[in-house]
Amino acid sequence: MVVFITDEQLQQIEDTPWVSPESLTINALKSFANEPRVWLSDVIKVMTEFPDNIVQRRRAATALFRAARAADRPVFFGSLDRRLDQLIPQHYFDIPRALDHKDNSISTDMALITDDQFTVEWKNRQRWLNVRVDRAWVTNWLKSQLGVTPQVIPPLRARVLEVAQRLWPDKKLPARVGDRNKRIREAWPAGETCPDNKTFQRAFKHWQK
Repeated sequence: MVVFITDEQLQQIEDTPWVSPESLTINALKSFANEPRVWLSDVIKVMTEFPDNIVQRRRAATALFRAARAADRPVFFGSLDRRLDQLIPQHYFDIPRALDHKDNSISTDMALITDDQFTVEWKNRQRWLNVRVDRAWVTNWLKSQLGVTPQVIPPLRARVLEVAQRLWPDKKLPARVGDRNKRIREAWPAGETCPDNKTFQRAFKHWQK
C-alpha cells in the first residue's frame, strides 16, 4: 500500500498526539497472535479506530516508535534483507521514522527529518522489513495507555516463563506437572541456579495461554 500524505494531514498529526481509541480494549489485545512477537501491522490495527485512515495510522506509529525508543531494551525485530532476523536497535528511532509503503516495514520519515539528518540518511538509508514487536512489551505498553497497571513478575519467575516459552512456543504444556518441571530443569541455562518446584508453581500462575 503506497502512502502519500499532504501537508495538511501532516499538520494534523503534529497538532494532535495519539490517544487510545474506544475500540482499544483489553479484549482487543487478545487478538494478538499467541506468539512472542506480534506483526507491526496488527499492533497499528488495534491502535486505530479506522485502520485505513492515513492520519490515524501515522499518529499511532509515531507514538509506538517513541515508546520503543524509551523502552528498557530493544523491542522491535526485523530484517534488512528478508533473510536475517535481528533486533532493531533503539537508536534507530533517534531519527523520525514512519510506516513504509509495504506492510510491516519502517523507513525514514522524510517529511520530518532535518536537513542534516537527510544528508546522513541519504547515504546510509535503512528500511526494516518483516517488522514485529515484542508481544509482552507492547501489550503492557498499550495496557498502560488504558490506565491498567502492568503486572510485575518477579525476575526468577519471569526467567522460568522465558525458558518455558522456548520449550513450548505453542503454549501446550506437558499434561503432568512433574514432566513439565523436569524439562525446564534440563533446559535451564548452565551456570544459573535452577529454582525449586514452588517457584515453578508460582511462575505458571502468570502463564498466558
